[in-house]
Amino acid sequence: MVARNGLRVIAYHEAGHAVAAWSLRVPLKEIVISKSCGKCMHTLILGPGFDPELMGKDDWAKAEKKAIVLFAGEVAEYLGGMLAEHDDDDDLAEEFNYAYNVSHESTEPGSDREEIKGLVQLIFGDGETEANEWIERSREKSMDILIKNWGKVCELSDVLLEKNILTGAEAISIIETVTGFSKP
Repeated sequence: MVARNGLRVIAYHEAGHAVAAWSLRVPLKEIVISKSCGKCMHTLILGPGFDPELMGKDDWAKAEKKAIVLFAGEVAEYLGGMLAEHDDDDDLAEEFNYAYNVSHESTEPGSDREEIKGLVQLIFGDGETEANEWIERSREKSMDILIKNWGKVCELSDVLLEKNILTGAEAISIIETVTGFSKP
């Protein structure tokens, strides 16, 4: 059974990815959210060149941008949960926090965290200390981007909830017209 705010939380997750991509000028092709068989489904498609299978060790800058974009989904869940707690919306806060924990701990193939692990392996191989520092810096950069652009995340998530599918051009148009701060 899909929780009351499940699709809303997924919309914030995907909007976080999209706003980070926009901020870093990473090409964005499409965003999709839907409910199917009691599950929330979601997809963000980036432009060509950001597929790890097409990257090599020399694509450091692309790998870092992709990691920042990947972290932005769970960062949006984290920030949404913090704001919902601040507003005493316990149900919404619980759903944001649950989604954040699932995203943060996911080992599912194709999950954001698994894609980040693939990028780390591509760039660092077995260099664990350097990789961990890079991961933390990428997550912090994602956090900074979303804090500065939270109103854009909120507006894009609202439109995504309404339409369920946005092209990259539609998402960018929405992102670029929003100013100010919003609450989930």
